[in-house]
Amino acid sequence: MRPRDLPLSTRRRYARGVRAILTIDDDVVLASDVQIISGHHLVHSDDFAIKLAPIHIGHHAWVASRSTVLQGLTIGAGAVVGACSLVRDSVDDMGIVAGIPAKVVGQRVSTLDYHPIFRPMLY
Repeated sequence: MRPRDLPLSTRRRYARGVRAILTIDDDVVLASDVQIISGHHLVHSDDFAIKLAPIHIGHHAWVASRSTVLQGLTIGAGAVVGACSLVRDSVDDMGIVAGIPAKVVGQRVSTLDYHPIFRPMLY
């Protein structure tokens, strides 16, 4: 079986120079213009050092348009991130967060018995 034939959650892709791991489970929805940032520069470093940390996005999570997810956190299974949110802390399973910074605004109630169907972008 070729790597491109495997489900996304069983594949690992690395870009040149990338050192932090991004794990995306099955049935995740990442809407348009989502930013996932796995590191940052240390402002007081003499050599512009960086700090990297992994990110895990659980199954059936939904990260809405123009949200930013920062390093070293987990977005739990079935969690929802509202549009234009800044996620700095982990989100619990089935949690709903929104805002800058993202704060808990609710709890999702769903059986998560679906598989997203992706359609072409509208722009």
